[in-house]
This record gives sequence, structure tokens and C-alpha cells, in this order.
Amino acid sequence: MVRTIFVAVLALAPTLALADQKAADACSGALVPDAKLIYEAAAPDFASAPDPKAEVKAKVQELVTQGKVGRFTAKSNAMAAGDCLKKLR
Repeated sequence: MVRTIFVAVLALAPTLALADQKAADACSGALVPDAKLIYEAAAPDFASAPDPKAEVKAKVQELVTQGKVGRFTAKSNAMAAGDCLKKLR
């Protein structure tokens, strides 16, 4: 499970795009519930995190451990949330 989450988080490499809160929030509105939950958990600290991948990974692991996000769908949902989170960097 940790390996799967790690692979998903690798897809969240920071981009050089300017931060755009409105675009990120609009993007998150189209997410499935689990992906939106990941987005909402990671968004507050994502832009200022020294290691955004580690930030998202920790949030996903926490949500999976709490039973709020499905273990088998965590990877795909983290990748979807990551597409929106990238807009915050």
C-alpha cells in the first residue's frame, strides 16, 4: 500500500506554473469524493510545503488509516487530486 501511494505521490512533482487558487478550487469541484477529500486535506499546506510530495503522501496515508479513503483507490484519487494541487504551486 505504501508503495502504491508513493508512486502516486511521485506524479505530484511541482510545476513552474503560478499559483492559482481559483483554478485549483474549480478543478477540485470536478473530483470524485475521495479525491476531493485528499485535495481538501493537502491544499492548506501544499503551496508552502518544502516537499509537496511528502505532504500529500502523509495526508493520503492518514486518510487511508482513518478509513476515509479507500486503500485500493488511493493511488488514482491522489493523482487526480494532485492535478488540482499543482495549480497551487
